[in-house]
Amino acid sequence: MKNQKGLSLIELLLFAALIALLLVLGVLLVNNERAKTRDAVRLADITQFRYAFEVMFFEKNSYQEASTGCSKINDLASQCSLTKYLPEVAKIADPGKFSYKISQIPSDQNFEITFYLEKGYNGLKAGKHTLSKDGIK
Repeated sequence: MKNQKGLSLIELLLFAALIALLLVLGVLLVNNERAKTRDAVRLADITQFRYAFEVMFFEKNSYQEASTGCSKINDLASQCSLTKYLPEVAKIADPGKFSYKISQIPSDQNFEITFYLEKGYNGLKAGKHTLSKDGIK
């Protein structure tokens, strides 16, 4: 037998397959964490909307004033007239492919904003959710 120096072709292929598998797993884990981060940002944004509406209701005993900018179903929530209560409202946008949309036009007693979570976060499952005066559902 010859004294072998180096790796055989099969050993090289196995090594390459192992490296490829590790890369795929790494990409999947990073994408999963990115989705969770986007969900955390979504909930932070929705919380800002919630507090702005609560302060408005406390001051005016109505949510109606917010409807000036978002007077139709499916309008972006960032168009609502909340500048007094949330100065950066126009800059709030979903960090991914979704958007925060009005699903009930702000009235005297209620409002609804629909948003989506990709992976779920903090006890909320992935999918469609609604913020209203009663909280997040």
